[in-house]
Amino acid sequence: MIKIFKSNFAIKLRNFLNIKPVDVFTENIPKIAPISDFFPWRADDKFETIFKFTDFKKLSTKESSKQALIYIFDNNGELISLEKINDLKILNQFKITKLSSKGKKFGSFLVFVNNEEIPNNFRNSCYTGFSYNRCNPSFIHGNIPVSYFYKNKIYNNLIGKSFFKNNVYRIQDYFDGFEKVELVFSNPTNSTISFNVNNQQFKFGRFQTKIVDVTNFKNVNIISNCNLLRPYIFKYNHGFIDVHHA
Repeated sequence: MIKIFKSNFAIKLRNFLNIKPVDVFTENIPKIAPISDFFPWRADDKFETIFKFTDFKKLSTKESSKQALIYIFDNNGELISLEKINDLKILNQFKITKLSSKGKKFGSFLVFVNNEEIPNNFRNSCYTGFSYNRCNPSFIHGNIPVSYFYKNKIYNNLIGKSFFKNNVYRIQDYFDGFEKVELVFSNPTNSTISFNVNNQQFKFGRFQTKIVDVTNFKNVNIISNCNLLRPYIFKYNHGFIDVHHA
């Protein structure tokens, strides 16, 4: 009975009806399948995006992992670049904005480090840095695991979703006193998400990204049909930025 209650169908049904919902469901991930957060990237308005991650296999055994796969999507959810890095170092760094197609302003990306010796219960949240106006980047780690890679396919069915917009998320931060404040949302599910930000209505599909300006709000409430829709927060003041997640 417990096994049936935790099956994929049961979890989807519970989330759909909001009956003891499961925010992040990882029990059915294959034993060896790298997991990735969904990281935003920006090349708009004087932004440059830098990404750093550690190859923990090389750190512990001096042998590199098999490969790192980087899937880069634009804001409309279209795959614009697939990068394969074979020669991994202990600490790896690259500029996402150089890998993305020209003319694209922002989006999100996934990073899977293929390593057959590290089980899927090991999560590497990595670090994404945002340099604004050529200043030192503000780094932030991933905020939630959303996808795993198995048999050359991406699965992003880890985050629960309900039928109604009944998930309320209040950001524990105050936004008064800043010149500008933006929230960057990436869709962590397989389907369309509907959400409100202080009564502003939005909708986006699989792999899509949205930037919402909340400069004129002191507090922010997010209501959605996604169980865990956590944005990245960009604060601007006197030419500098601070980036963190909710």
